[in-house]
Amino acid sequence: MRALAACASARAPIDIDDEFIARLMSAVREMDGADRAYRTSIEAQLPAPKATALLQAMARFRADVAAVRERTRVTTGYGDFDPLDTYVPAIPASHAHAVRAANTADLGRNEVAQLRAQANARIGELLDRDEIVRLTEAKRVRNAAFDKAIRGAVPAGTSDGIATHLMLLADGWY
Repeated sequence: MRALAACASARAPIDIDDEFIARLMSAVREMDGADRAYRTSIEAQLPAPKATALLQAMARFRADVAAVRERTRVTTGYGDFDPLDTYVPAIPASHAHAVRAANTADLGRNEVAQLRAQANARIGELLDRDEIVRLTEAKRVRNAAFDKAIRGAVPAGTSDGIATHLMLLADGWY
Protein backbone atom coordinates (compact mmCIF):
# COMPACT_ATOMS: atom_id res chain seq x y z
CA MET A 1 0.00 0.00 0.00
CA ARG A 2 2.80 2.42 0.87
CA ALA A 3 4.59 1.74 -2.42
CA LEU A 4 1.36 2.32 -4.37
CA ALA A 5 0.69 5.56 -2.49
CA ALA A 6 4.25 6.82 -3.01
CA CYS A 7 4.19 6.05 -6.73
CA ALA A 8 0.70 7.50 -7.24
CA SER A 9 1.51 10.77 -5.51
CA ALA A 10 4.84 11.13 -7.34
CA ARG A 11 3.36 10.50 -10.78
CA ALA A 12 0.05 12.36 -10.48
CA PRO A 13 -1.41 15.21 -8.46
CA ILE A 14 -2.83 12.82 -5.85
CA ASP A 15 -2.84 13.80 -2.20
CA ILE A 16 -2.01 11.04 0.22
CA ASP A 17 -4.82 11.74 2.65
CA ASP A 18 -6.84 9.43 4.89
CA GLU A 19 -9.47 8.85 2.21
CA PHE A 20 -6.90 7.82 -0.42
CA ILE A 21 -5.10 5.55 2.07
CA ALA A 22 -8.43 3.89 2.95
CA ARG A 23 -9.21 3.33 -0.75
CA LEU A 24 -5.75 1.83 -1.31
CA MET A 25 -6.14 -0.45 1.71
CA SER A 26 -9.47 -1.63 0.29
CA ALA A 27 -7.81 -2.20 -3.11
CA VAL A 28 -5.06 -4.27 -1.49
CA ARG A 29 -7.69 -6.41 0.27
CA GLU A 30 -9.49 -6.88 -3.06
CA MET A 31 -6.23 -7.89 -4.76
CA ASP A 32 -5.43 -10.32 -1.92
CA GLY A 33 -8.86 -11.89 -2.48
CA ALA A 34 -8.34 -12.09 -6.23
CA ASP A 35 -4.97 -13.73 -5.70
CA ARG A 36 -6.47 -16.26 -3.27
CA ALA A 37 -9.17 -17.04 -5.87
CA TYR A 38 -6.42 -17.53 -8.47
CA ARG A 39 -4.58 -20.00 -6.24
CA THR A 40 -7.86 -21.78 -5.51
CA SER A 41 -8.45 -22.01 -9.26
CA ILE A 42 -5.06 -23.68 -9.64
CA GLU A 43 -6.02 -26.25 -7.02
CA ALA A 44 -9.38 -26.85 -8.72
CA GLN A 45 -8.02 -27.20 -12.25
CA LEU A 46 -4.94 -29.34 -11.69
CA PRO A 47 -4.39 -32.77 -10.22
CA ALA A 48 -3.32 -32.42 -6.58
CA PRO A 49 0.40 -33.25 -7.10
CA LYS A 50 0.72 -30.71 -9.93
CA ALA A 51 -1.23 -28.07 -8.03
CA THR A 52 0.96 -28.54 -4.98
CA ALA A 53 4.17 -28.33 -7.01
CA LEU A 54 2.95 -25.23 -8.88
CA LEU A 55 1.83 -23.44 -5.72
CA GLN A 56 5.14 -24.30 -4.05
CA ALA A 57 7.06 -22.89 -7.04
CA MET A 58 4.94 -19.72 -6.90
CA ALA A 59 5.43 -19.36 -3.15
CA ARG A 60 9.19 -19.83 -3.48
CA PHE A 61 9.39 -17.25 -6.28
CA ARG A 62 7.35 -14.75 -4.27
CA ALA A 63 9.48 -15.27 -1.15
CA ASP A 64 12.71 -14.89 -3.14
CA VAL A 65 11.44 -11.70 -4.81
CA ALA A 66 10.36 -10.29 -1.44
CA ALA A 67 13.90 -10.91 -0.12
CA VAL A 68 15.46 -9.20 -3.16
CA ARG A 69 13.02 -6.29 -2.81
CA GLU A 70 13.79 -5.79 0.90
CA ARG A 71 17.55 -6.08 0.41
CA THR A 72 17.36 -3.59 -2.45
CA ARG A 73 15.12 -1.23 -0.47
CA VAL A 74 17.62 -1.08 2.39
CA THR A 75 20.53 -0.45 0.02
CA THR A 76 18.91 2.14 -2.25
CA GLY A 77 17.28 4.38 0.30
CA TYR A 78 14.19 4.81 -1.90
CA GLY A 79 11.89 5.00 1.11
CA ASP A 80 8.37 3.79 0.38
CA PHE A 81 9.01 3.45 -3.35
CA ASP A 82 9.30 -0.08 -4.65
CA PRO A 83 13.02 -0.40 -5.42
CA LEU A 84 12.24 -2.90 -8.19
CA ASP A 85 9.94 -0.45 -10.00
CA THR A 86 11.53 1.34 -12.92
CA TYR A 87 9.92 4.61 -11.83
CA VAL A 88 11.50 6.24 -8.82
CA PRO A 89 11.68 10.01 -8.57
CA ALA A 90 14.93 11.79 -7.83
CA ILE A 91 16.16 11.06 -4.33
CA PRO A 92 17.83 13.68 -2.13
CA ALA A 93 21.35 12.32 -2.32
CA SER A 94 24.69 12.95 -3.91
CA HIS A 95 25.10 12.07 -7.55
CA ALA A 96 27.36 9.16 -6.58
CA HIS A 97 24.77 7.74 -4.16
CA ALA A 98 21.97 8.16 -6.72
CA VAL A 99 24.02 6.26 -9.32
CA ARG A 100 24.84 3.50 -6.80
CA ALA A 101 21.15 3.26 -5.84
CA ALA A 102 20.10 3.04 -9.49
CA ASN A 103 22.71 0.36 -10.17
CA THR A 104 21.55 -1.60 -7.12
CA ALA A 105 17.92 -1.38 -8.29
CA ASP A 106 18.97 -2.55 -11.77
CA LEU A 107 20.79 -5.51 -10.24
CA GLY A 108 17.69 -6.33 -8.17
CA ARG A 109 15.47 -6.25 -11.27
CA ASN A 110 17.95 -8.49 -13.10
CA GLU A 111 17.95 -10.94 -10.20
CA VAL A 112 14.14 -11.01 -10.24
CA ALA A 113 14.19 -11.63 -14.00
CA GLN A 114 16.47 -14.63 -13.42
CA LEU A 115 14.22 -15.92 -10.63
CA ARG A 116 11.20 -15.51 -12.92
CA ALA A 117 12.92 -17.44 -15.72
CA GLN A 118 13.76 -20.27 -13.30
CA ALA A 119 10.19 -20.35 -11.94
CA ASN A 120 8.72 -20.31 -15.45
CA ALA A 121 11.02 -23.15 -16.51
CA ARG A 122 9.85 -25.19 -13.51
CA ILE A 123 6.21 -24.39 -14.26
CA GLY A 124 6.75 -25.28 -17.92
CA GLU A 125 8.05 -28.70 -16.86
CA LEU A 126 5.00 -29.28 -14.65
CA LEU A 127 2.17 -28.30 -16.97
CA ASP A 128 0.92 -29.42 -20.35
CA ARG A 129 -0.34 -26.97 -22.96
CA ASP A 130 -4.05 -27.25 -22.06
CA GLU A 131 -3.31 -26.64 -18.39
CA ILE A 132 -1.25 -23.56 -19.25
CA VAL A 133 -4.12 -22.19 -21.36
CA ARG A 134 -6.65 -22.73 -18.56
CA LEU A 135 -4.42 -21.19 -15.92
CA THR A 136 -3.58 -18.28 -18.20
CA GLU A 137 -7.29 -17.51 -18.32
CA ALA A 138 -7.49 -17.73 -14.52
CA LYS A 139 -4.59 -15.28 -14.27
CA ARG A 140 -6.36 -12.92 -16.70
CA VAL A 141 -9.34 -12.93 -14.33
CA ARG A 142 -7.02 -12.15 -11.42
CA ASN A 143 -5.34 -9.33 -13.34
CA ALA A 144 -8.72 -7.85 -14.31
CA ALA A 145 -9.66 -7.82 -10.63
CA PHE A 146 -6.34 -6.10 -9.80
CA ASP A 147 -7.02 -3.50 -12.49
CA LYS A 148 -10.55 -2.88 -11.19
CA ALA A 149 -9.29 -2.54 -7.60
CA ILE A 150 -6.61 -0.01 -8.53
CA ARG A 151 -8.92 2.03 -10.76
CA GLY A 152 -11.45 2.10 -7.93
CA ALA A 153 -8.81 3.45 -5.56
CA VAL A 154 -7.29 6.25 -7.61
CA PRO A 155 -9.15 9.55 -7.96
CA ALA A 156 -11.39 10.05 -10.98
CA GLY A 157 -9.44 11.58 -13.82
CA THR A 158 -6.21 9.71 -13.05
CA SER A 159 -4.62 8.87 -16.38
CA ASP A 160 -4.95 5.39 -17.80
CA GLY A 161 -1.15 5.12 -17.97
CA ILE A 162 -0.72 5.85 -14.26
CA ALA A 163 -3.52 3.47 -13.27
CA THR A 164 -1.99 0.74 -15.43
CA HIS A 165 1.46 1.37 -13.96
CA LEU A 166 0.03 1.07 -10.44
CA MET A 167 -1.72 -2.19 -11.34
CA LEU A 168 1.50 -3.63 -12.72
CA LEU A 169 3.38 -2.40 -9.65
CA ALA A 170 0.85 -4.19 -7.44
CA ASP A 171 1.12 -7.33 -9.57
CA GLY A 172 4.86 -7.38 -8.88
CA TRP A 173 4.12 -7.90 -5.19
CA TYR A 174 2.16 -11.11 -5.82
